[in-house]
Amino acid sequence: MKRKSLCLVLALILCLPLTGCGSAEREAVESEILAIREENLAKEEGIAEKAEAAETPSGENETVEEAGSNPTGTGEEAPGMTEPNPPDTVETRKEPVKSTWETDWDGILSSEYQLAGNKYYFHTMEWKQVNGSEQSVTITSYIDLTTGETGVICPDPLCQHNDPAVCKYISLNSLTDFMMADANTYLCGYRTNPNSKTKICAFDLRQDNYRVLFTPKQYCPDLLGMENGILWLREYYSKTSQKKTTNYQSVIGVRISDGEIVYTNTPPEDAKAFFFHDGLIYCDNVKSIIAFEPKTGDVTTLLSYAAADQVGAWYYDTLREEFWFSIINKEKKTGRVYRYSVAEGNCEEVPFLCGEVYYFQLTHSRIFYSPYEPLYLGENPSVDYGTWDYTGGKIYAVDRDEPSQTPELIYDAEGKYIICNIGVQTYTVFGDKLYLNHVDIIRQKRKDPNTGEMRNYVYFSLAEKEFKIRIDLSSGDEEEIHFE
Repeated sequence: MKRKSLCLVLALILCLPLTGCGSAEREAVESEILAIREENLAKEEGIAEKAEAAETPSGENETVEEAGSNPTGTGEEAPGMTEPNPPDTVETRKEPVKSTWETDWDGILSSEYQLAGNKYYFHTMEWKQVNGSEQSVTITSYIDLTTGETGVICPDPLCQHNDPAVCKYISLNSLTDFMMADANTYLCGYRTNPNSKTKICAFDLRQDNYRVLFTPKQYCPDLLGMENGILWLREYYSKTSQKKTTNYQSVIGVRISDGEIVYTNTPPEDAKAFFFHDGLIYCDNVKSIIAFEPKTGDVTTLLSYAAADQVGAWYYDTLREEFWFSIINKEKKTGRVYRYSVAEGNCEEVPFLCGEVYYFQLTHSRIFYSPYEPLYLGENPSVDYGTWDYTGGKIYAVDRDEPSQTPELIYDAEGKYIICNIGVQTYTVFGDKLYLNHVDIIRQKRKDPNTGEMRNYVYFSLAEKEFKIRIDLSSGDEEEIHFE
């Protein structure tokens, strides 16, 4: 659900600590990559031997032990937080519902995309003249996965989406969470005037107006989920006293119909809430992922991991009641994928042949994923570690219920596109269509700022007007999708 501004994207691209400045450091990185590939090959051979012997993976929980710590989350309980009786909408978890689905992605919630009906929603950015200066402007766009229709969330066909005084759907220089409560109700952070705090508002797309749902104490809250007419938020703020800053957070339930706060509570210490569903709040708890039940206060640990790791992409299958997520290393960006069954209460690693996974996407029938296979594209004029595609430019697919089988290579960018890099939005697959954010791969001969000699450089940047590449996986046809 998170989207980053262009500034943050470029900061991430320029600051990724992959290697040092000299040849020795680069050789060390290359040795590390070779070591990772050798380790993955050994794991692949081991899994293949188990498959031949018809052995079933144990599925036991594993704790990854690595040095280093970069804790997230907050500290003490927030003062003034009330804890009323939870509303009837906060229910204990239920038995899984067995059902069929109309599409392969029906009923799957994701950290990577937003769906409402047949429409796929996401942020797009472009540079426009705003009050006499060039600024990045972001707006929520969509693609109808059934008809192919494209557009933006603003319902005014004459709007240019470049003046905050005219178009209330654009954001300048920063992005906030958004959520589709239904096909006509858009929930997001919005400044009701240029000098106000960003508030959570509900936009009626038919009437082209909005209502304020929640005014935060300090920062724009994270949107965690929406059920039974209740929007769940994570509010966080800080206070400084005697040169000591204390961070606070709380989980809040807001009724969408009238904006009334029906629930507020403080999650466990250091637990950063990121998702709400079926009465459970899922949190990254620095060294574990937990599920917090606000009605009872019960905490369930899904998986423990090293402090050097964090939660990556995640998906919740509402039909099978399964929560799938990746745990990635904060520096190396290597990762593992896990499946948690809510009904059974057990968590197991998904046994991909490649072992380490950089990114994955879940559907009902298949799993799309890219192994961690860093592909060096060339020197970069701005950063010493160069330009990389950490997936090797490849996307594989495997049967969801048989993930240890040999996967099918469904797409190879062959250097034409960057599939995944820090700060570049990942891919999405719907049916036989692959969607990529367009990124310009620029190859130039430029002067080395240190030596003055001419060198061949490779770098990438987001286009001035962001668009998506749609690739038909069955035919290989490609097309550009622009949004007006």
